[in-house]
Amino acid sequence: MNRMTIGITMGDAAGIGPEITVKSLAVKEVYEKCIPVVIGDCEPMRDALAFCHSDLKLNIIENVNDAKGEFGTIDLIDMKFLPPGSWEYKKPRTICGDACFHYITYAIKLAMDHAIGAVVTAPINKEALHMAGHNYAGHTEIFAEYTHTPKYGMMLASGPLRVIHVSTHVSLREACDRVKKDRVLGHIPLKLSGFKLDPVTNAYTNMSGINCTIGLPVIRSSVDHGTAYDKAGEGRANEESMLDAIFAGIQMSKTKFGTK
Repeated sequence: MNRMTIGITMGDAAGIGPEITVKSLAVKEVYEKCIPVVIGDCEPMRDALAFCHSDLKLNIIENVNDAKGEFGTIDLIDMKFLPPGSWEYKKPRTICGDACFHYITYAIKLAMDHAIGAVVTAPINKEALHMAGHNYAGHTEIFAEYTHTPKYGMMLASGPLRVIHVSTHVSLREACDRVKKDRVLGHIPLKLSGFKLDPVTNAYTNMSGINCTIGLPVIRSSVDHGTAYDKAGEGRANEESMLDAIFAGIQMSKTKFGTK
């Protein structure tokens, strides 16, 4: 079986992105289906390995072709934006917003050059992104601009449900104009099916669901949640949605490129 190389952007270092990336790559099935390459920074990934008590090892590479693709090893393209002590968990920082923007644009370039079959994105913080001078509403708009895509949409998926957003980070006035009963009726059950909260412990027992950007010339899937600053750096973030996003990226790349 030919394994497609998949790029995984680490997301905001101050959030749960590095942690859910580490936890997802502790699942052997991921390596059976693809060669995952993380695009991010070495120091936050090392930190995540430590507080997740993970035995996984980092393999720092400069080119995706150098990836080992071996379970037990995380192949990482170290972008070297975040030296030790340059970020703080749970707080938006300019340096983190700038770093995650460059992870994304680098991954897009790899996908446009056909060096990777799909991009899977960990969550970013919009405030940090804007603090760094990157004035995009989110991932979707970055992908649209850097792939020169004028017509695109954000689709959420959980199980058999598929929902395209009425609006994505627009002004309150515009959001109100777009919201109509028939346009928002699929979104509520999607959240109910994908996110389940234990009323006793007040903790999520399920966080499935993914986000895919449709209309792009490249494949992009993502988690269906944010940076969860309240959990960051503690080792308790749930990686289920990240795993769903990785497997979705793999499946879509197989469909697009006709691999088995």
